[in-house]
Amino acid sequence: QILALRRDFVSVVLQRSRHNRLKVKVTLPEAYPEERLLLTLESDVLPPPLLRKLAREREESLAAAGGAPQIMLVVEELHRFLHANRFTTCWKEVRQAAQMVTDHGGQLGLDESLGLITIRIAAGSREEARQGASRAGRGRAPAAYSLTLRVEIPEAYPDEGASFTVLHHSFPERMVMMYSAQARDAVRKCVAGENVENALKASNPVRGPATKHSASDGTPTVRLTNDHMRSLKNDVKFLKKVTDLRAVERTRESRNGALVNSTDERRRARRLLTRIQKKEHAADQEYEKKMQELELAEESGPEVSEMPQPSLGAVMHLMVKKLVIDIPRETCQVCEQRVFPENPDSDVLNDAEAPLRPLRVFCGHYFHWQCLDAWMSTPPFVRYCKHCERRIYHPDWPSDHRIMERAWANKQAREREVNDVSDFLGVDASFSVK
Repeated sequence: QILALRRDFVSVVLQRSRHNRLKVKVTLPEAYPEERLLLTLESDVLPPPLLRKLAREREESLAAAGGAPQIMLVVEELHRFLHANRFTTCWKEVRQAAQMVTDHGGQLGLDESLGLITIRIAAGSREEARQGASRAGRGRAPAAYSLTLRVEIPEAYPDEGASFTVLHHSFPERMVMMYSAQARDAVRKCVAGENVENALKASNPVRGPATKHSASDGTPTVRLTNDHMRSLKNDVKFLKKVTDLRAVERTRESRNGALVNSTDERRRARRLLTRIQKKEHAADQEYEKKMQELELAEESGPEVSEMPQPSLGAVMHLMVKKLVIDIPRETCQVCEQRVFPENPDSDVLNDAEAPLRPLRVFCGHYFHWQCLDAWMSTPPFVRYCKHCERRIYHPDWPSDHRIMERAWANKQAREREVNDVSDFLGVDASFSVK
């Protein structure tokens, strides 16, 4: 689209899609073409660093052109770039992906015309990779958790989400399937308008706890927040003050039943009581309004944009950062040992009954099964993740801590009964109670 066409100024818009648009402004000096034209690039969708990079490259082309015509040279180069490079709409995301992969010793290949990103990465940093290679040279095999991933950026990105294919991996198959499904679900949510953070939370494959309205058995529940606790403390103070003021008016002598306080004191107490009751009523109304707004915001769910959101970041976060970089090095919060064995072919990863098998909880972190079982089955029964401070849930254990408390109390009662019987009979009670 030509916006302006004068002897000293030309302005055109180059567009491949609504997310891939560039305005080119050219100012022609008096001595043109012997003197180089002045170029300005503007875009409301492309990132400024990319515009600066394109401008520098065009300046180099203009310097090499000498005294030849320059306008069509610039426009044609920019037109080819927009139509031959699928990464223009996700340039910032691609740079972040490349930084993530190379920082951890991986390799990233780009095919700009087809929009393909090929990633090869293994668990561990560059230093760990060098140490692993050194161990391999001495006869010890290095850690081999690895992934080869191919990501495709479609022509209509971000109106269409990023797709990917796992070409090779050394993780348990069910893990790769779980993270692949979560990544594809997150991509769909990004295309629907959710940002990456909300899409990742909403795509969690581990079933969460009961809703804020009811527990798993339908019993209404109340979520205690800091606002709730402050309100409770304020109510306690208010009730104590009301009790004290009413006592001023009602307290009588035990001997003759006469009022203890004077008429003025009782009148001041009544006035003060009226003021604080009005003040408390206004505070209650304000608090109720705030709680209703919070309830409405929670029921409406996360804010969703009318425009599709970029989705490459969701794929990179789940398939590269979480699966390859973070998880193989994650330590169990109970025993403080690595959750995943060094060898990806270990039977622990494929045995559904192995005590040390890795188990993912609702917040996304991993524990050894036996460690989590001991943690969830003993006091305190409400546990919080040390990494993200979210409460720990897993479908294998009840989300209602009262169930676990009753089970623990029953077990302790049985053990006490057995110990009492053994003491009475004079036998050794070294056996365990099931």
